[in-house]
Amino acid sequence: MKTNKQPTKMIKEFSKRVTTVALATAGSVAAFGFATTSPAQASTIAVCPNAGNFTLADFAFLGATGCYVGDKRFQYLDADPSTGNITSGIVLISSPPTSANSHSFNYSPRPTALTQAGGTYTIDYLVEVFNDPATSVDETLNQFFHQFSIGYDATGMADAGITVSKTVWLGSIGGTLVGTSTAKSTDLGGPSAGNVVSVPGHVQQLFVRDVFNTTSPMGAINSVTNDFTQKTKATPEPSAILAVLAVAGIGAFARRKS
Repeated sequence: MKTNKQPTKMIKEFSKRVTTVALATAGSVAAFGFATTSPAQASTIAVCPNAGNFTLADFAFLGATGCYVGDKRFQYLDADPSTGNITSGIVLISSPPTSANSHSFNYSPRPTALTQAGGTYTIDYLVEVFNDPATSVDETLNQFFHQFSIGYDATGMADAGITVSKTVWLGSIGGTLVGTSTAKSTDLGGPSAGNVVSVPGHVQQLFVRDVFNTTSPMGAINSVTNDFTQKTKATPEPSAILAVLAVAGIGAFARRKS
């Protein structure tokens, strides 16, 4: 009696395809970041000192690793002038607890406000999306910059002759231009918040240059604030990935059977 081996062969083929689908699914789930933290990233970059409140000199001292607050890493690049009072200014990096999708980079001149006699200050730095070790998700998989703006603080009649600008590029300082946010005062006081600039596409790293001064002998800049907001790109649920891969596997098996 002749035995029909076709069903056995089909079962083996189906088993092989199910195994392939399972392996592909495991790889896809890992790739979509349903794990928690990148050990290398967490071990080499420290949280910003003093709850994100330190001098510009301290910021520069952190070097190429910079530091992070929440899911953003900040890195000092350059300053002009590179010495003097500018280095003793206070940097405050924060993420309001009521708005996890925003970060602020604030600089306050020291020992006093920046006046006409102090000249022009320029500060370059980098900000990028970071995998926050304190969370159970990897923010680098679905968080991207949305908008940015600059603003300043001046008291009363000291809001005179002030100009602050924030220019942002991709790739490097002077690289691909994203845009510029600018805030200016009038002789008798004016707006302290600059225009909001949107970041197109899915960008996770920005190179920033802040330039600020006052041309009035009455002007005095108490602080300059950079605001960044982010947007979320949805990632497929593991069940959705499983469903797609399962359908693909069944379709391939059906074609093989026919």
